[in-house]
Amino acid sequence: DLALTPNVDGEALTAHVAAYEADPQTNNNTLSATPERRNDLRVELGRGVATAVTGDEFTYRLTLSNLGPSLARDVSGTVTLPANVTYRSVTATDLTCTQAAGVVACRSTGLAVDTSAQAEIRVAAGAAGTATATAVGVVALGVDPVATNNNASVSVTVSAPPVQQWFF
Repeated sequence: DLALTPNVDGEALTAHVAAYEADPQTNNNTLSATPERRNDLRVELGRGVATAVTGDEFTYRLTLSNLGPSLARDVSGTVTLPANVTYRSVTATDLTCTQAAGVVACRSTGLAVDTSAQAEIRVAAGAAGTATATAVGVVALGVDPVATNNNASVSVTVSAPPVQQWFF
């Protein structure tokens, strides 16, 4: 009997057997298997402030974490910004990020088990109201057994600037 024990990184495994005696049936001497890669990606979205005034700048913080058990390859996260903010910039650690049409897209080629990558997205508050950003994360290679932690949202309350009264 020949058995393979797959590793958790999802790499293909192959085993070959041979004997000193002549083998009349050589087509059964190789066993190959590619285990399913499993990664629990957690998406978190934070905020720098709970309230802002029109014109104030503040940040949203995207965190992508690999809870394991495998190395997460080709990880991406997107943050959809609300209509009442204006994108200013993004600064990332272990992610490459771009922004187009109010969507910040971040990508990592790999996250080791129990590690995280972050992006700070700076915006300017626009019209008064609730500024809710939403985030979604995906591991392109593998299966995420806990899909319930792949989305997040966070809100900032934007208020109009106070009216200045002048007394003469």
